[in-house]
Amino acid sequence: MTPPLELIEWRDIVSHSNGWVEPEDVGAMESWPMFTVGFVIEETENDLKVFSTHSHPKHEQINYGHDTIIPKGCVTRRKILRKRWWL
Repeated sequence: MTPPLELIEWRDIVSHSNGWVEPEDVGAMESWPMFTVGFVIEETENDLKVFSTHSHPKHEQINYGHDTIIPKGCVTRRKILRKRWWL
């Protein structure tokens, strides 16, 4: 059985890699809100391992693709969209 389809809201880490930042610019810096839709294949103490694509569950072995690993400390909300998605 495949895991449910989830919407995961999280905040991404942002860095200014173009050099020095003036002190007055630091206050304007913010992390970015992000959204990932997919299947949480594994949840560890620190991470959610999410895949947005997998083979049909009727197959003997399910293969996964389009992976994202999200640190759990960055997750702000999770919502199950569908417990069972295939027809």
